[in-house]
Formats: sequence, C-alpha cells, structure tokens
Amino acid sequence: MRRCVEQFMTELDHKLEYDSVHDSVSFWRTVNSRKRGSGADIGGGINFDGKMDRSREEITEQWAKYLKDLYTRSRSPDFDSHWEYIVRQEVEQAFTNLSPSQDVFVSLEMVESSINQLP
Repeated sequence: MRRCVEQFMTELDHKLEYDSVHDSVSFWRTVNSRKRGSGADIGGGINFDGKMDRSREEITEQWAKYLKDLYTRSRSPDFDSHWEYIVRQEVEQAFTNLSPSQDVFVSLEMVESSINQLP
C-alpha cells in the first residue's frame, strides 16, 4: 500500500510540474482541489525537492517558493528570452490602456465571489 501511495504522489508531482508549464488550467484545478481538501489526505503530504511536507503551512510555503522560482528570471540555457520579451510587451500594452475611474467600487464580497468562481 505504501508503495502505491508513493507511486501516486510521484505521478502527481510529475503532473503538477508538467501542468505548471504547459496547462495552467489543469495545474490550478489540481492545486485548488487539494487545497479544498479533496484528496488532501492521500499520501499525507506533498513532496517538494525530496522532502515530504505535510502541514498546510509547510505546503503553502513550498508552493510559494516553487512559484517564485518558476517566475524568477533564470540563467538556465532553457530560459526563453524571446517569450519574456513578448510577455513584457503585452503587459506594458495592457497597463498603457488602463484608465482609472473614480466611480468604481469593488466590495470584498465581489472579490470573494470572483475568487470562488476560478477553476
């Protein structure tokens, strides 16, 4: 049984790694399902860099480190500078077209509702 759980956790780790780069919808669906408790007890934790983290705080901290590393510029030969340039251009364009309005009010309930509707 222990071997099956370890195999499942290894496969889940690989799926998350792949999805974090190639399929963000599936990635967040998996993360949110585990965050909300669905399947959260299988294996008793998540393996990050060879260390099994079991508490919500440890897992949250490791996800934060992972995502920070994922979105931090790297000296890796695999880093795609051209893609970074394209994304930067798109973000700059999006912010250039923004015009703040003094008439807009966003309540806490609206934010919570929006977050709860995410996949």
